[in-house]
Amino acid sequence: MEEKTERRIGTITCGICLILVGIGVILSMFTDIAVLRVLLRFWPLALISLGIEMLVIPNMKNIKLKYDFLGIILVIIILSITFVASIASYTVDEIFFNTNFLENMRERVVQMDK
Repeated sequence: MEEKTERRIGTITCGICLILVGIGVILSMFTDIAVLRVLLRFWPLALISLGIEMLVIPNMKNIKLKYDFLGIILVIIILSITFVASIASYTVDEIFFNTNFLENMRERVVQMDK
């Protein structure tokens, strides 16, 4: 009888998410491209990747499955932090660097005073 190798589900997805978020952060720091916003639009791909991992790996022979809950939770935390950071960055850009935003706010205040 062959010994089964242990395989954790969620490790590959966690690794892919870490790589993509890291590349996104580096690119957004050195370019004007909003890479994190693009990554946020495609966050469901992390769930799809996890689902594919759950479907494909059990069909392999001689593999004992174990769910990597830490990896899955880490993916969720990373996606959440990236989402919050992207929204914060967008908000700061809109408030402090968008002159139209400030003009619109002044107009609203003036209209409220009337």
